[in-house]
Amino acid sequence: VSQGIVLHVMRTGGILDQPIGQLIIAASTFNELVCIVMYAIVGNVMDGHEEWHWYALPIVVNFVGVALVGYVAVTMVPDAVERSLLSKVRHEHHEGVLLGLVVLLALGLMPACKHSGASEITACFLAGLCFCTNARALHGWHRQLKRVQAWLMHLFFACTIGFETDLGNSFNSTVLSKTALLLLGVAPKLLMAILGGSDVEGP
Repeated sequence: VSQGIVLHVMRTGGILDQPIGQLIIAASTFNELVCIVMYAIVGNVMDGHEEWHWYALPIVVNFVGVALVGYVAVTMVPDAVERSLLSKVRHEHHEGVLLGLVVLLALGLMPACKHSGASEITACFLAGLCFCTNARALHGWHRQLKRVQAWLMHLFFACTIGFETDLGNSFNSTVLSKTALLLLGVAPKLLMAILGGSDVEGP
């Protein structure tokens, strides 16, 4: 999630291709990887694993897997896919073929990652990493799956946050008074954003 937000902000600001932009992308990618590792470790705790290797394996598998797959993705995958597959497929079907390869690779890596102590999210991350240098794969993802991804994100936050909210206890005097105090603190910021935004000239 953080990487998607960072990409959007830097693309809008025009610093995506600058050194500082690349540094921020690297930092957000590392942050995503750390989050995946923590998710795998917490999952092993919830599954009741007590041996130490169940907590060391996610770290090793994630970082070693990213290093190996990243090297293969940069040096081998683009030429291999272009010569062996895309050259034999009509141009209008390239995006669909690439998306299919990403999905198949993720499904193939899921059992291996799960049994090695990592999580299924690691498999999805590695599958996407394999095709990260292919612009057509990215374009196809945005064109065909962006709306599905947005809908799934809404469903995810609704299930993890919205459905967990106890509405029965949310409308009492204590909660409403605290909410009003929070809004008083945020109101000046909103006013500054509105007034500052109105002074910005359009392109």
